[in-house]
Amino acid sequence: MSHSGFSLACRGLLLLAWALVALAGSPTPPAELVGEWHRVVEFQGGLRDLQQQAGPGHERVECWLRILPDGRVDGSLGGAQLTEGRLAANRGWLGRLLHAKTDWVVKDGRLSGAILPGDSAGTRQVRIPFNVQDGSFEPGAVLLVLAAPDPLPLCALDGMRRVD
Repeated sequence: MSHSGFSLACRGLLLLAWALVALAGSPTPPAELVGEWHRVVEFQGGLRDLQQQAGPGHERVECWLRILPDGRVDGSLGGAQLTEGRLAANRGWLGRLLHAKTDWVVKDGRLSGAILPGDSAGTRQVRIPFNVQDGSFEPGAVLLVLAAPDPLPLCALDGMRRVD
């Protein structure tokens, strides 16, 4: 085999290995996560000001998440729609052993529209790291707005339960 043939074979093997690693990072969600999830939530952080502007009756809003068998995630928070989310594993055995991160994360979500009356923020990029135990989201699950310089917590999702 010539030097260029060997180089081409190495590139092919590297490309195959890269493809396998990429596919391994996109597992289908376990059956216990697939379905609709619901919780009435209270806001944290900057949206407390928005709640005060919206007036009485807007202290809490409904949050719905739907996790599809292919890993796509959609839902709603108040009047805003969550689209383009995708479920991903967030840690492996070592992370779990060290209690680093969460088991799951919804990535690349877009929350569009007014959460409450008077909300003019438009579209927010969001992320939802979470663990599930005994059929509900564990404490620490939170919907984060990805804003510079740091993510801002929007609402706690602990206690969110599957409803279907």
